[in-house]
Amino acid sequence: MAKRALITGITGQDGSYLAELLLDEGYEVIGVMRRSSTTNIERISHIQDRLTLVLGDLMDEVSLINVLRDHRPSEVYNLAAQSFVQASWSQPVLTGEATALGVTNSRSSLWTPIHRHPSATAAANARLKLGTAPLRSP
Repeated sequence: MAKRALITGITGQDGSYLAELLLDEGYEVIGVMRRSSTTNIERISHIQDRLTLVLGDLMDEVSLINVLRDHRPSEVYNLAAQSFVQASWSQPVLTGEATALGVTNSRSSLWTPIHRHPSATAAANARLKLGTAPLRSP
């Protein structure tokens, strides 16, 4: 039986590369996409027929629990994040919620009793800076 990986942020640069790598390694790949009025699958169009794409939202822990329950991955990769740098500066609260609450929800959804506990990996933005210094636009 092939290993099953679940990737949030699959339509982003890192998620699409990881999906391709895992597919080449023989994994079954489930990609979580946020519900949107427009769908951008440009980066995964060449492998879309080899993926299972599902709707989920890191801001909604119940949707993540449902995806985990329905697909029972052995590995989870959380690569979802605010991807538009300019928006991260003009919408800092939304960016903070997606970055912090999204990771919290993705991690806590793994510990529900409805499924075995998969291996989990979360990526962080290299530009994320913590401390007391005021934030400045790059």
